[in-house]
Amino acid sequence: MASLFATPDNQYVGGWYKLAEDEALVMTGRAPACCYWGVQLESREFLYRPLCLNHSQVKLEADGSFRIVVAHRDPGMPNLLDTSGHGEGGVVFRWLLPEGEIKRPTFYVEKIV
Repeated sequence: MASLFATPDNQYVGGWYKLAEDEALVMTGRAPACCYWGVQLESREFLYRPLCLNHSQVKLEADGSFRIVVAHRDPGMPNLLDTSGHGEGGVVFRWLLPEGEIKRPTFYVEKIV
């Protein structure tokens, strides 16, 4: 992704998701020590939908890790990013001036009710 996001002080990781109506993309991990970090979905619905979260908005787990959910509807979990009705799209994490090596988040799909 370095060629797409060429800011030298940032580190990026991302990918593409494809979800059914009853599925959620769950992203878990631990952010490195850094000045700022955030995650966002690519979308044109930014005025009306929660599409990004930054380090001050994410509710961390008791152990300091994060769990962020991408879904078509609110499954009642914290840290929701809304697909804006799109079945597929891109997601990108960004860390500004990270210290040490970044451990990539884990991405997996699970069924929701």
